[in-house]
Amino acid sequence: MVKNPKGKNEADNRIYNELLILSHIMSTLNPTSTWKLRVKELVLDFLNQKEQSELGFPLNWESEKIWLS
Repeated sequence: MVKNPKGKNEADNRIYNELLILSHIMSTLNPTSTWKLRVKELVLDFLNQKEQSELGFPLNWESEKIWLS
């Protein structure tokens, strides 16, 4: 395995993966929670596409199954 010379993975500096994990956990613990919908609204309302990309959000992330229900 090749190690990153900086000691950190580029994804370590991005929040999207953490939000994805938290969304899954929240849905599992409380299926009626609106947490992920509120996160989605906040991101779409306050971050433009470039800012979303810099935080690790993939293109059209809001259309992925986990963010729809």
